[in-house]
Amino acid sequence: MMKLSWKDLKTRLKKKKPFDIVVEVLDYKPMDVEDAIAELNAGKETFFVFNNSKTEQMNVLYRRYDGSMGLIQPQ
Repeated sequence: MMKLSWKDLKTRLKKKKPFDIVVEVLDYKPMDVEDAIAELNAGKETFFVFNNSKTEQMNVLYRRYDGSMGLIQPQ
């Protein structure tokens, strides 16, 4: 996967140059947030998609730029 600098990103947006989109198929399993944190910490990715066992909804746990974690969940 190609990483873009802010300068390159701005240039692409100004020129409306298309981005390459990499599609990945995820096999996510039910787990609680604590287990998802352990999975995220065990891998190299900056996010982890999982089925929240308490809410039975798909959630995304991600590592923020300041080192903390964020959780995206539907209402």
